[in-house]
Amino acid sequence: MEVLVALSILTIISAVTFGALRVYDVTITMSNTKSHLYAQLNQGLNKMKEELAQTSRQKLLELNPGLTDSVPVNSIDFQVPLPDLDANNDIQWGDGTTLGVTIRYYQGALTMPNQLIRSGAPSSVLVNDIEDLRFILSGNSLNIGMRATKQAQRGIVPAISLRSSASVDFKN
Repeated sequence: MEVLVALSILTIISAVTFGALRVYDVTITMSNTKSHLYAQLNQGLNKMKEELAQTSRQKLLELNPGLTDSVPVNSIDFQVPLPDLDANNDIQWGDGTTLGVTIRYYQGALTMPNQLIRSGAPSSVLVNDIEDLRFILSGNSLNIGMRATKQAQRGIVPAISLRSSASVDFKN
């Protein structure tokens, strides 16, 4: 009888210990996943903000004729000014082919649907796990919103979805 009581107590202690370890594992995995998603979102937003801050509202509207205030779009084309001024000390934007390259940010298509892609020279994938990308023009600012989602992991960690946004003020 004493052995059965001891085994019962040992079984209860083991179940509680392994249950706590499982909860700890899920918590750590969720925390790491959230940190990774936030890092990706911030990396993508910072890169876009850095480049978009160099363009002008007029150039943005010229390259995106359908862009209007307060209407979200899911891709954006723009140019950054060339490093040298022209003969009249004006900003040079180039012609989009030989002098200046048009940059485009968009969410991937069929083969890469969950990636934030930057096309132009150089083209690259900036962020993975992107579920939604929106650009909204508002006066002299451009608001950027992204949502990243990580699917359920190892059968125990639920899907995680995070949003982040940034605003870019045009200088030129």
